[in-house]
Amino acid sequence: VGLTVRNKVLPQALTLVRSSLLQGQALSALQSFFAALVYSANTSFDALLDSLLSTAKPSPQSGGVAKQALFSIAQCVAILCLAAGDQKCSSTVNMLTDILKDDSSTNSAKQHLALLCLGEIGRRRDLSSHAHIENIVIESFQ
Repeated sequence: VGLTVRNKVLPQALTLVRSSLLQGQALSALQSFFAALVYSANTSFDALLDSLLSTAKPSPQSGGVAKQALFSIAQCVAILCLAAGDQKCSSTVNMLTDILKDDSSTNSAKQHLALLCLGEIGRRRDLSSHAHIENIVIESFQ
């Protein structure tokens, strides 16, 4: 069952998360799906996180990613992190702040997604234990 979910259902879920129409119960169900996948033996947290973050990259055939889709992706990333536990969540927050600190990065879409993900994680969990996170976020707007 786990391999079927990973090979057949997960790609469809990653397509769905890019939809600008995803909201309400459908979004909640998708978040629950990603949270449950963290506990599956056939999928790793890192692979799921990479898959979710890569859905935000514009594809040649579809063009850019809708703003609403970025919000949905960020919410799913937050749920995924919280389901994975404190250590994984902390390492993800550090990875996202590193994206914001990278001045050479001209990829504003990547930084925008990092801000959205940090915001969604911060909505659900206290991030004050991460040193200078407030300053890093503020500096990303300058």
